[in-house]
Amino acid sequence: MFLFMMFSCKKEDVSIIGWGKVNVTSVNNIIPSLLSIYGSNMYAVSDDSKNLLYKSADGGITWIEVTGIPKRVNSITNWNQYVFAGTSAGIYRSTDNGATWQVANTGLKYLTDVNIFVCNDNVYAYTSGDVFSTGNNGESWLCVSTGLDSTPIKAFTIIGTSYIAATWEGIYHSDDNGANWTAAVTDNNYVKTLAISGTNAIAGSTNGLYYSADNASNWIKAKIIDEGVNQQSPTIRCFVVSGKEIYAGAESYGIYRSSDNGITWSKCNTGFTDTPTVYSFHISDNFLFARTNRGIWRHQL
Repeated sequence: MFLFMMFSCKKEDVSIIGWGKVNVTSVNNIIPSLLSIYGSNMYAVSDDSKNLLYKSADGGITWIEVTGIPKRVNSITNWNQYVFAGTSAGIYRSTDNGATWQVANTGLKYLTDVNIFVCNDNVYAYTSGDVFSTGNNGESWLCVSTGLDSTPIKAFTIIGTSYIAATWEGIYHSDDNGANWTAAVTDNNYVKTLAISGTNAIAGSTNGLYYSADNASNWIKAKIIDEGVNQQSPTIRCFVVSGKEIYAGAESYGIYRSSDNGITWSKCNTGFTDTPTVYSFHISDNFLFARTNRGIWRHQL
């Protein structure tokens, strides 16, 4: 078996407060984007136009390219002992920790550029403006956004009985399982990411952070504490929720943290040598991992 060296994860001193760099070595000038950690396995995608998927079973010391799926992978997630990959040719599912993969596209309308994610204790996929759910671990998929006629969905979540969809044209919400959608009352246009914290829905956009306390009908701009006026509207790329805290990854401004369900935020950049752009988060073994333009970093929770 050919082992492909991409990067190694060297243990940092966990007593250090703040963010610590996970050692990264590029291969052919390609740095991997960490997408998922599942048990003893780590999955990463090459940060280039090919989007190749790699897997490590030894903490990131050695890597092997995952075969048997299309060469462009958009997202990876884990659910009920399954590993799901959203790819340029639909959804693939593995029951043996990524050793082999099977097509899982039954019920999907479109198969290009599929993204897959876990939300509210279920698996969802979205592509070409539609959201699909599965109640049988990917054996089949059901469209839950038939009434949404909008630009492509960038993020999706559920709070209570309300569906929330983020698009290039703002936020839409549905209270009837996706049959009908209503545009939310908000002044932000391009919403990139959504999250749920407590009873609030949280939105990250090109115009900063917003929260809603009424199931996404109305949105209020969140306050960033101790920031200049010019930094009140950072572009937010990703969220992750850990207990009572929610983290937001921003473009050029690093990481923000909220402990009051997204109403107020403060910087959480201690340990970074330069303030990064943050593309994604992942939580594993009591550590928060952040994929940034300065490499992969981690912070003890």
